[in-house]
Amino acid sequence: GREVGFFALRVGVGPEVRHLTYVFVAEEMRGGTGHLMARWIEDAARDLGALTITLKCELDNPAALRVYEAAGFEELSRRGGMATMRKDLD
Repeated sequence: GREVGFFALRVGVGPEVRHLTYVFVAEEMRGGTGHLMARWIEDAARDLGALTITLKCELDNPAALRVYEAAGFEELSRRGGMATMRKDLD
């Protein structure tokens, strides 16, 4: 019943794609909440009719990269200090 963070999704390349543009988890809630947030992001994308979620993650944030990888996101490329990732929803 308490806010622990937030995220934002926008239309990606095509109406069936949602791009995760921002994620924030309160510092005192880190260490597990990211995995819950990944599920909430996926649920929200599905509710919006998405078939795919894309995102960019800073390479100097290994904890976030691990959360996305554990949630099933595939790393597509690295460029300019960012990893581009994608997850197809079933």
